[in-house]
Amino acid sequence: MSPTETDMLPSASRKPHRKSRNGCGHCKRRKIKCDETKPVCRNCVKHAIQCDYPDIMARKAASSSRSPQTLPSLPPSSAHLHFPATLPDTSATSSPLVNGEVALLEDEEHMRLNMVDLELLHNFSTSTSHTITANPELRTLWRVEVPCLAFKYDFVMRAILAVSALHMGYWKPESAEFYVQRAIAHHKIGLRGPTAILPHVTRDNCSPLYVFSALTAMLSLAMPRKSDDFLFVGTEGVADWLFLMRGITSIIESSRDWILSGSIGAMLHRVNRDGFDPHTSNTEPRPPEEDHLADLRRFVEREMAGKPEDREIYVGALDELSKSYHIVHSLGPTDCRMRPIFSWSCQVSNEYLTRLTSHESMSLVIFAHYAVLLHRLDHLWWVKGWGTHLITKIYALVESVYRQWLRWPVEEIGWVPSHGGLAAPGTSSPWS
Repeated sequence: MSPTETDMLPSASRKPHRKSRNGCGHCKRRKIKCDETKPVCRNCVKHAIQCDYPDIMARKAASSSRSPQTLPSLPPSSAHLHFPATLPDTSATSSPLVNGEVALLEDEEHMRLNMVDLELLHNFSTSTSHTITANPELRTLWRVEVPCLAFKYDFVMRAILAVSALHMGYWKPESAEFYVQRAIAHHKIGLRGPTAILPHVTRDNCSPLYVFSALTAMLSLAMPRKSDDFLFVGTEGVADWLFLMRGITSIIESSRDWILSGSIGAMLHRVNRDGFDPHTSNTEPRPPEEDHLADLRRFVEREMAGKPEDREIYVGALDELSKSYHIVHSLGPTDCRMRPIFSWSCQVSNEYLTRLTSHESMSLVIFAHYAVLLHRLDHLWWVKGWGTHLITKIYALVESVYRQWLRWPVEEIGWVPSHGGLAAPGTSSPWS
């Protein structure tokens, strides 16, 4: 289906808007156009507030010369329901039936179907949701439960459509630019929701927040890469998406029990970093990378012995990375590894990210060891190529004296330096 054929509503030949004379009280007070949809208008649905149509109509009925008709108030939960764009106005004196068919409202513009977004939602449910995890139970959550949350929370739906758009663009490179722009637009609009509710996390909205943060991580990796992309940081500091994700993560950690008891609880129950110490735990299986990470930790402690502040920052980042390796190693073959791998970026200190922004060599060496963990997800379309991209940049930026500590990450990722990885006769090694 061509994007141009299914794009948004055409700008030409739109019908002029009629004035809203019988709009709800909320729209009138906000001085915005009400679509006068009954029993709740779309503006109230969008902002998740209870439309006061019933109160207005009840007052009109009470003051009418006709027999007053008491209209029931909407329950509080109805503010989250999405009603059809138009419904027949049963309060009208004339019959809503014309020749046996329901009469349409005079403006049919908002009854048009947005075929692009419908296609994106269908693609997410039938295809994209299967690319997030190999676990059948978690696939069902992403395919069924997450869209159900999206029908209640607009920002979740926007994130779903954004990720699905990039998935479509990945498989349809001839239309990639169209889908990328649509993904950016959906996510930009969706960001307003979490920003507004972050100060007011409740049992109801903590699960949607968690889903939004996970989809945001996917979206950020799935976006087309530029040569200077460094994933977590940019020239101006922490990347915007990671800054948001770190904020959401810090808040929803206190809501863990709420999420576990909700419809998406299975996404969390196998992964818990709280209180886990890879250096003292004897109950978790030992990952094969532990010896190498321990050697690097000892090197950091020696190298930074005269800089206690830097030592604490780098050792802390390594300890969090070691936790991620241990947790990933303890998971079953079908368990989702996305959360323990991406949680490292939310657990490291701001000071470490500041040093990574400045491309300090020790921070780059540690980041190279994280790139190995990220490379373990290279089979996923939205992660593919990131490990190789990062190790290429790190190798070019790190001081030569530290390159020996890049040998293991380079070999694990399978990347070959421009030197070919071997020293020619009479030349120095690329690791020196």
